[in-house]
Amino acid sequence: MRKLKLNATAAGIALVLSGSAHAVLPGVQTEIFMSGASAPSNMLRENIVQFGCDQSDPVNKPIDVYVDFADQVPGNGNPALAEPIVEHRSFWVVQCTAASTMGSAAGQNIAFYKSDVGGSGNGTTPVHDTNVQLQFMDANKTNCTSLVTNQAHGNGGVYNLYTCGQTNLVLQAPDVGASDVEASKFVGQLAPASGDFNNADGAVKETVGPGLIFGPIVTTSLRNELQKDQIAANLLPATCTVGDETEACMPSLPSTVVRGITAGKYNNWSDISVYGQQLNVPAAFTSVDPKADNVHLCRRVQGSGTHAEYMMHYHRTNCYVNAQPMLSQPGNGAGFFGNGPLVYENSSSGTLGSCLDALEKGTGLTTTKITPDVAAGVKSFGFGYQSTEKNMSLAKDFRYVKVDGVAPTLANAIKGDYRQVYYSGFQDRVGNYVAGALRSVKADATKAKAIQDFFEASTNINASIVNVLDKGFVHPWGAAGFVSPSATASTIFTPGNPSTPWTRENAAGNADSCQPLFKKL
Repeated sequence: MRKLKLNATAAGIALVLSGSAHAVLPGVQTEIFMSGASAPSNMLRENIVQFGCDQSDPVNKPIDVYVDFADQVPGNGNPALAEPIVEHRSFWVVQCTAASTMGSAAGQNIAFYKSDVGGSGNGTTPVHDTNVQLQFMDANKTNCTSLVTNQAHGNGGVYNLYTCGQTNLVLQAPDVGASDVEASKFVGQLAPASGDFNNADGAVKETVGPGLIFGPIVTTSLRNELQKDQIAANLLPATCTVGDETEACMPSLPSTVVRGITAGKYNNWSDISVYGQQLNVPAAFTSVDPKADNVHLCRRVQGSGTHAEYMMHYHRTNCYVNAQPMLSQPGNGAGFFGNGPLVYENSSSGTLGSCLDALEKGTGLTTTKITPDVAAGVKSFGFGYQSTEKNMSLAKDFRYVKVDGVAPTLANAIKGDYRQVYYSGFQDRVGNYVAGALRSVKADATKAKAIQDFFEASTNINASIVNVLDKGFVHPWGAAGFVSPSATASTIFTPGNPSTPWTRENAAGNADSCQPLFKKL
C-alpha cells in the first residue's frame, strides 16, 4: 500500500497556518470540512443551502455562500431566478444558521467547507488518515467580494453570494469525504496521492449516495464538426443545423472511439473516423498552431472519482487484471515522440471544463490545478469527461455528446438505455475533529456529528429531494443530474420523479461499481 506523509515543508506550513490568525468566519460555532468528489459538489452545496440552513429570516439569519470563482452566475444574472445554479471551480463554503434538520446543531451558526481539489480520492484516504491535510478556502467578507445579495435558490429561499479567488488557501484535515464511486475502488491505479484507501479498523463509516449521470464532453467546435458530418450522412434529422443544442440534434460518438481516444489509439484528430466520417480540424486552428491536429485530452488526475468511474466504465480499471491505463501527461500514445496526443491533467471538474474552454477559445489556462498550462493561442478540438450537472447555461465552450446514439438524459438513464451512471460514496470519520488553520475553536463533537449525520442522511435522500436539486441540472437537450434508486421505480421517467430501478451492487448487496447496472431488488 502506498502512503503519503506530509514532507517537512508541508508540515511546517501546516504548523505555521495552524498558529496564525486567519480571518475566520465570525460567530461560527461549529465547522465541518468535506473533501473529495467535484462531480456532485454543486448538489452538495445546494443540499445544505436548501435543506440544511434555516430559511426563516434572511436578514437576521442570512445564508452566505462563498465560491472561489463563479464560472456560471446563478440565474444567468437574474437574482430572482434559481436556475441555473452557480458553478464554482474548486472550493466553496456555506455559513448559515442550522435548520432543524441538523438535530442538536439546529440554531447554531455553522460553516461547511468543501474542497474539490484532487477529486474523490481525497475524500477517501485523507478522511481515514488525519495526518494528511488538504487545501480549503479561507472564506470571509475580508477575503471575498460580494457578487449578489438575496439570490433565489431552488427551495424558495435566498442566499448571499461571494467570490474569493484561490489566493487564500490553507491546510486542514477533512472530517467528511465524498467520492463518485465507493471508497474501496480507490486503490492501485485509481488511488489518490495519499495512498490506497484502507478502512480495516472501521474508523470511517461508509454509506452509498444517489446515482449521477456522467458522459464524454468535447469542445464546441468538435461538437459542431460531428454535427455537420452526421447531418450530411443522414445520421441526424435533416431539420438539424450546426449549433443546435437539442437532444434530437446532439451528435454521437461510438463507445469504441471514446475508449480509443483515452487509451492512446489515435495520434491526430484526422486519424479518427466517426461513423465513416473523418474529423477535420478547422484551418483557423491549424494555421495558428502546428499541433492543432494532435489529439488534445483534458483528463482528471489519478484519485479523481470522475476519472475512476470513466476508467471502470471504458477501461475496466480495478475490475479486470491488466486493464489498459489512460494517456498521462504529457502523452504516451502510439507515436508520441513528435506527433502524439497532448494531455492536460486537471485536479477538479471545474478546471477540466476550463481546460476545454481554453482549447476552444485560445485564451490559455494557467493555474496550479492543471498540468501543464494550456498556452495562450493554442486552439484545437478537445476531449474530456464530466458529470451532467455542469455547464447547463453553456457558459463554457464544451458540449456533451451521445454515446452509441444515446443521450445522457434522466429519461434514458431511468429507461436503462444510458449506462454511464455511478453511485456516490460518503465517508464520515465520526469524532476526532482535527485542529487546523480554519477550525477556530475546538469542535463540539455532538454538534459536529449532528452536521455529519445530516450529510449521512442526505446520501439516502428520497426522490422528492433529488428532484428539487435536479431542477438546477436541466440542459437545452434535457434533464440530467442525479437519480434515486428504488426497487419499485418505473423504467419510464416522469418529470418530477428521478427514481430509478437500476443499481450497481454485488451479490452481498454492497456497492460495487464494477458490476453492470441491474434492477434493484
